Amino acid sequence: MVQRLKRGRGFAASYKPSVLANEDRIIMAHALDASSETLMIAPMLDQSTRVTGMQAEEVLLDAGYFDDEVIEATLARDVSLLCPEGQWPAKTREEGLFHKSAFDYHPQTDTYHCPAGQTLILLRKCEQTLRTREHRVYGATTCGDCHLRANCTKAAQGRRIKRYPEDEPREALRLVMQHPQARRIFSQRKAIVEPVFSSLRCQQGLNRFRRRGLQAVKREFALHVLAHNLSRAVALSRALFTLLYAVLRRLRQAVYDFPERARQHPQASATNHIHARASCANTAETFCDGL
Repeated sequence: MVQRLKRGRGFAASYKPSVLANEDRIIMAHALDASSETLMIAPMLDQSTRVTGMQAEEVLLDAGYFDDEVIEATLARDVSLLCPEGQWPAKTREEGLFHKSAFDYHPQTDTYHCPAGQTLILLRKCEQTLRTREHRVYGATTCGDCHLRANCTKAAQGRRIKRYPEDEPREALRLVMQHPQARRIFSQRKAIVEPVFSSLRCQQGLNRFRRRGLQAVKREFALHVLAHNLSRAVALSRALFTLLYAVLRRLRQAVYDFPERARQHPQASATNHIHARASCANTAETFCDGL
């Protein structure tokens, strides 16, 4: 579909690629769609399960994935979801009227409380039709004299709030994201996935797709994902090798320093020296076999 490009580069026919990456910045699942990012979450969660052999425990998504389908997909798979709503409370009109999220719902009394502290009660229930979804309408009779009316509504009957069945999980996710622990965990998202896209764009040159057609572009994106994962495997293996090499050097130095310490402490036995050398040799052999 034709979409707005980033950094003010105009519009172009584009695709929407998405990835799920772990803490080591290895891509565990990837997907590409012509128009929607939210539709790819459920297939990527299933793909990650097939790749790793276990279900993901927690998923961190940016505000663009705050969607009913995403929430439903994670709930169906018992996956903990951390995803902000974006600008909250949001504004729906240029006049700056209060968004629906500025009204607090109380399930015990089945009422809403507005920013002015007034109570909105249930007025009517609307069944699903060909044009509308099932919802309930809440309103108050005290909007006429409210000092915040200019920021809330222009309707003569006062402000009305429509509550849909999907509003409950949305509100639950908002409450979760207000917790300091959830915000601290979510702050790690940028350090996990943003370097992945930086690597794809800057190191692999994935600024645009060279193929045409959805299936051809999917194969091209899959090759880029494979190349990224191979580079991460090499980088992690090199880091592991460096760490183990440093440990082996410390062990080797400790073994050769042992006789000097034994002369300073005569009670140390030669048997400990032999065992230390044998342990170092076994460690080195195990490490070489692992390579």
